[in-house]
Amino acid sequence: MKTNFLIICFLLIFSLSHTTSQNLSDSTSSKLQASKFHFSFFSGFSIFGPKKDIESNMLASGYGDQSSANLFGNGEDHPNTDRFPIFDFEASLFLNRNRGISLNTGLANNIEVQGYDDKGIGNYLFLKSEIWSISLNYLFQSKNNKHNFSFGPSYIIHSVESKSSNPFSDKNKKLGIYAGYSYSLVQKKHFILNFKTNFRWATHSEIGPYITEYQMGLINPVPETITSIFKETKVSLAIINIGIAIGFKIGKQ
Repeated sequence: MKTNFLIICFLLIFSLSHTTSQNLSDSTSSKLQASKFHFSFFSGFSIFGPKKDIESNMLASGYGDQSSANLFGNGEDHPNTDRFPIFDFEASLFLNRNRGISLNTGLANNIEVQGYDDKGIGNYLFLKSEIWSISLNYLFQSKNNKHNFSFGPSYIIHSVESKSSNPFSDKNKKLGIYAGYSYSLVQKKHFILNFKTNFRWATHSEIGPYITEYQMGLINPVPETITSIFKETKVSLAIINIGIAIGFKIGKQ
């Protein structure tokens, strides 16, 4: 089912691009002069993604305890998540006034989830999760140039690595889909300022198991090893990004 769906996506993009390219090749040099290029940089924030699934599995794996208070502050509840900036770059080629193709690549989700298992003096788990993608899209622009829509197949990489004393990492590569929308906030001859949102989706990413441990009673002949295990689990790769894109455009507008 997934394979058939992705094949349909590729065929749709190919057929639309081929049709547009054929229309272009059949036109005169004046038609070529109507081509335009857009280049933009996007930054904002992401919602959904693997955060909820990682936190749920930390709770199920015993990493949901409160750390002890120390000289620097009170104890902290776990699991908790830090979010980091996301961004993408997009290059668009309009083969006629309102239709074209675009290439989009960037960091769509960037988080670190922290867990703590209160065994002995405690086991901490820090999971850094990043989702990168590259997409080739069919692009449509409204007649007033304010609304842009894009859709196409996406190659998605989900990487997870531990920042604990027991390092490990996972990297899963998926084929998925990309859909984007942007609204022009400022319309100048060569300047782009857009509100932009996009959606990426691929099947679930499998991560784990991960082990954190330490030895207690090192002066004893047989020290005790205190072990915690983050269980193997599946996490969502459905992500929405929202933010602002800035850039420039060249060619006939």
